Amino acid sequence: MEDVQAQSTEQEQAKEVTFTPEQQSTIDALIEQTKNNWEEEFLNPVVAERDELKTKIISEPSEQEKALSEREITLAQKEIKIAFTEAGYADFADLIKVDSVEAVEETIQAITNILNPRKVDASYQPEDHKSQTPYESASSKSDVLGMIGSKLQQAFNRN
Repeated sequence: MEDVQAQSTEQEQAKEVTFTPEQQSTIDALIEQTKNNWEEEFLNPVVAERDELKTKIISEPSEQEKALSEREITLAQKEIKIAFTEAGYADFADLIKVDSVEAVEETIQAITNILNPRKVDASYQPEDHKSQTPYESASSKSDVLGMIGSKLQQAFNRN
């Protein structure tokens, strides 16, 4: 009996399912519709994101690009040092870190605003300044008559 049951299940499995042309076209249409829905919902957004990411990928710079960027940095540093030197602040070039040449002008202006009042305060300011006498004034001008006249005037004013 077991042999009979085994043969019948084998026959059932061996039977191939056949569809009518209308059924087959309906099944094909459903498969196509499901495939299109899947592409629209899942595949297309993933492909669009992949394409977007491809454009954002930064490639490794070449040796020439690296050398060029190093030269640009070196040139910018030299321009910054030159700007400090021209302004008379070469001593500050190593102390103050500036990223761009445009920022150097602002930094130099700020340093100037700080140091100018100090220059005035540190400049020579005479103490006990005396006014010049008429004799000293005539002496500095090499005026002999004025010197004699001031001496005579002093002599007559004492009495």
